[in-house]
Amino acid sequence: MKEHQTKLQILSMTAIATALSTALLSGCASYSESPEHDAAPDILTTIATGITSETGWQIAQEKSQRWVLATSNNGLTINDKSVAGSFRAEYGDQRDELIVTINDGNKTLVAHHLGKQQTVTSQPLSYAVEGLCLYQPNEKITQLFILGDDHLARQYVLDIDNKNVMTEIRTLPLPPETENCVVSDALNTLYVSEENMGVWAYSASAEAPYERKVVDLVAPYGELPENAGALSIVGNQLIVASTGDRYISSYTVGPDSSTTPHAVESQHWVLNDGFEIETFRAWAWGDDVHFSAFDDASGELYQGTLPVSGLSPINVEAPVTVTPTAETSPVISAGDAADDPAIWVNSNSAEASLIIGTDKQYGLDIYDLSGQLMQRLDNGRLNNVDVRYNLELAGRVVDIAAASHRDLKAISLFAIDQNSGYVSWVNDVATQLDDVYGLCMAQTNQGTYVFINDQDGRYEQYKVISEKNTWTAELVREFALPSQPEGCVADDKNNRLFVGEEAAGVWLTSITEDNAPEPDLIIEVDDNLVADVEGMSIYHGDKTSYLVVSSQGDDSYVLYSSEAPYEYVGRFNIGMNSKAGIDGASETDGLDVTSTALGSAYPEGLLVVQDGRNVMPAQYQNFKLVSWSDIARELGL
Repeated sequence: MKEHQTKLQILSMTAIATALSTALLSGCASYSESPEHDAAPDILTTIATGITSETGWQIAQEKSQRWVLATSNNGLTINDKSVAGSFRAEYGDQRDELIVTINDGNKTLVAHHLGKQQTVTSQPLSYAVEGLCLYQPNEKITQLFILGDDHLARQYVLDIDNKNVMTEIRTLPLPPETENCVVSDALNTLYVSEENMGVWAYSASAEAPYERKVVDLVAPYGELPENAGALSIVGNQLIVASTGDRYISSYTVGPDSSTTPHAVESQHWVLNDGFEIETFRAWAWGDDVHFSAFDDASGELYQGTLPVSGLSPINVEAPVTVTPTAETSPVISAGDAADDPAIWVNSNSAEASLIIGTDKQYGLDIYDLSGQLMQRLDNGRLNNVDVRYNLELAGRVVDIAAASHRDLKAISLFAIDQNSGYVSWVNDVATQLDDVYGLCMAQTNQGTYVFINDQDGRYEQYKVISEKNTWTAELVREFALPSQPEGCVADDKNNRLFVGEEAAGVWLTSITEDNAPEPDLIIEVDDNLVADVEGMSIYHGDKTSYLVVSSQGDDSYVLYSSEAPYEYVGRFNIGMNSKAGIDGASETDGLDVTSTALGSAYPEGLLVVQDGRNVMPAQYQNFKLVSWSDIARELGL
């Protein structure tokens, strides 16, 4: 960019509106750069603002509109007042009263809060910055994407009231020549422009997998007339300005089209002949879309309006979000390793209860309620785990844990000391299954049972037997689902077994080993429950009980009444607890819940879920702990 001296000649809103209304012209223009287009774009005539700052936009505050400028020699300014000192700043972004830019001299982030009149800076960055954009996944959290010259986008939590202003969450690889980005908060979508190629969409969620989809490509491969440059979001419009040329394009985006290749409606305009767009910013003011464009040829900022058709807000129901109060230490195995937790309730001291989690590449990990690792058992590839209570073993009463052992095609049985919570292996019981997978336990007056399944849909039910100084088990029942199951949970009191078919939904049968009914599909995969159907557990409340199911396809958790007709109650996701430095949960396999009060942190019980992407910082998988009180409050239970 060229360096220019900043001068401000602010026009009144009335004068600007009058000038713009008379300056907007439409007509024919040569579209020689993109001969494949049949229709010529409308010509937009802009008015000069008298501002020579490279980046500028207007904000509404107290019924007035003021210019925010990122300047080459006077840092961040509002109207003619410097708010952050003298330094070089070429770009910026804003959410509500927070404005951010980069001090190019010392590579620090500069954040200014309008309401607090507070300016803070970050620690120096280790890379040169090409661009930045803000993101608010919800009203409580502000995040920041910074595009580096090393072709990486780094995502941060931004907290100007904390000495650590920026906390890195994740890193995304970017294509070359990527210098511009914008985020649609409503769609949780990050858009970036690759100058010679086009515009790409990524999920802005830190818990999302890395993947990109094309919005549009530069002609002749797509409908974008010229190089992809600066980006803006106004309602349902993604606005793209060409770099070094004069074209402006707008794309209608929404929940179904935000990341779908070429599935968006587009509009195109062109500025006056000779205009060279260097920076561009669009914003809503009243019913109009205003824009500023810095002309590299004249070294001046111009303003205009875009006659966008179809402009509307994006109305997407925001999911209910709860945050974890704690997380466990990561498992020691890389990749998809942590899988299923079970909560062991200490009947002598509830606060001393434990979480038993599987590392399906290694064995069992035992954690306390703060997430600290207490014990690790190297028993091999254990996939799912469950617990029950008060079984005799070698002349004493202990609690029992059972896990599905994929290496041995067996059920691994463990004893839990009722006082200390110490877990010890007892025995492995071979099954008739070829590829053991999911598992859950049940306990009735008829005995203690283990249900274990194969990936082909088969289930086997075993009855645990105390024999001399060990436990064994006998096969008492077999049944099957049409395709791959995993999660299951038993309602011991009501003699019911809920089993999940990953692609289809939740089935119901009984615990009874004799004359049990065939499984019945009671909850189908739909907009609320998105495949894969994974972990399941039951929250036994005083008045109402809930079936909790992991909806892995959309990183959420769904509640149903545990009584017929098993009605949908609500759904939530688990977001980050930025103050505690704990990320959210996503791609959850197993979960467990208890209604037992486990101390002051969990007065109404505890939900534990496996986190498939453990970020902030990026580590091996782990488990997240959520207070049921928070879930009940957010869902109005």
